[in-house]
Order: sequence, then C-alpha cells, then structure tokens
Amino acid sequence: MRICALIFISAILITSCSTTKNRNEKYLYGKFTWESWQKEALWTDYKAEEYSPNEFLVGQIKEVNSATKHKFILFAGNWCGDSKTEVPKIFKLFDQIGLDPSDYELWGVDRDKRDTSGYADRMDIDKVPTLIIYVNGKEKGRIVEFPKTTWEEDLLQILIRN
Repeated sequence: MRICALIFISAILITSCSTTKNRNEKYLYGKFTWESWQKEALWTDYKAEEYSPNEFLVGQIKEVNSATKHKFILFAGNWCGDSKTEVPKIFKLFDQIGLDPSDYELWGVDRDKRDTSGYADRMDIDKVPTLIIYVNGKEKGRIVEFPKTTWEEDLLQILIRN
C-alpha cells in the first residue's frame, strides 16, 4: 500500500514539474538584434555596469579588427544564468570596439542548445554563451561560457592568432 502511494505521489510531482517548466519558460529562438533581445528576454540588467573593458586592449582590438574585418556570432539562452551575466558584457565590449551591427549576430537557443533553424547544431553549440569569431568565412576561434582571462584579452588573443 505504501509503495503504491509513493509511486502515485511521485508520478504527480514529476508530471507537475515538467508541465510547469514547459508552460512557464519562453525560449528565444533564432536570430536577434541586441535591441530585440533586450525587449524579449525580460532580464533585469543589460548594462553590465560592473564590467569595464580595458581601454588599451579595446584599442588594440579596434586596430586589429579594422585591418581584417571579423564576423562575431554569439549563441545565448535567455533562460541561462551565464548568458544573463556575460552577454551584456560582450555587447558592452562590442559597443566600445565600435562594431557595426552587421559585424555580429546574436542567436537564441533552448536548454538543449538548439534553435528552430538547426543553426546551433551545425555550429556545434553545447554551452552558452558561445562567441565564435570568423575571418573570411572561416572560424578563427571561440570563447565558450566564460573567458579564460577577460573578454577583451581572450578576444584579442583570438584576433591576432595566425
């Protein structure tokens, strides 16, 4: 009798948890501008005020990027704590570098790191945020979840790599 009751209660709890999760979570799928992401993600902070990119490194990144134009592709999840803290830092850095919106893309994925177009699968995304840097259509490097040092140091290292 006790085992049946435990199984019944467990089944109810499992069902309600999965139903609640699916009903309340809204994933942002596909390609976004930073402005449209801010309207849709419903995060509380988009400014990363605690993050101040190193001005010297920002200048070096600008110099390297002006000599060879790079494309930046960022995958993020509006549900992801790491994306919530790191994506605003990345866009603050993009702004200080002076990137044009045509120089970068922002893609939203679900908890399985997938989007409706299959682009995240093709790009082999398994953690977010993931920033991929391209030059002449070829991947030059990527930063996955967090930089090893800082966003600007890691980005500069990728940009100056041969």
